[in-house]
Amino acid sequence: MSRIHLDISCDECGWNNFSGIRYACLVCEQYDLCEMCYCQRCSGQQHVAYHPMQAIFPKYPLFQDDREVAKDDLRLCCPYCGEKDLRVHEMFQHCQRFHSSDTIPVRCPICLMDEDRNRNLLQTSLLEHMLTRHKEYEHHAQDCTICMEPMVTTSNIEKLQCGHPFHSGCISNWLQNNDNCPLCRAPVRNRGKFIDDDEFLPM
Repeated sequence: MSRIHLDISCDECGWNNFSGIRYACLVCEQYDLCEMCYCQRCSGQQHVAYHPMQAIFPKYPLFQDDREVAKDDLRLCCPYCGEKDLRVHEMFQHCQRFHSSDTIPVRCPICLMDEDRNRNLLQTSLLEHMLTRHKEYEHHAQDCTICMEPMVTTSNIEKLQCGHPFHSGCISNWLQNNDNCPLCRAPVRNRGKFIDDDEFLPM
């Protein structure tokens, strides 16, 4: 594994292809710091020290052959509130619960882990972007995103037309006052059908 951040420069000291941990600002366009400058709490013309920053190790193996193992170890920082140590599926849940209406331009911490993906500020909300670009990680934990509890084999599960599953009691309560999916906001015209429990893994 490479131990440098290839073609990445520290925006404070100018160190190119630096080693160690890279800290990418999640609210500034293309702003990155080396580990030393981050520890010194350096600031730029637009960047300030309290901005949420994603820690990135050189060549993080999330998108390599060991994808399934690496994604469990990945820890993300929320670009909106700065909460750290979120797993990928927890970032989905966190944004749905606390930032579903936030539209402030931010950088996607998942994309920043891979050099071939978008490193610029998003043109959409982070939640909308993740549902489009990183949907494969959405239900890794199989948690109901309304109550945040696991959907185990003994649970009654209901899936909406958009494909998102929830506890039937949770989604029933939700649809009494709403006419859309609580996760992607797709309109719900008719109630979805209950799906087989064996689609969900036991705890």
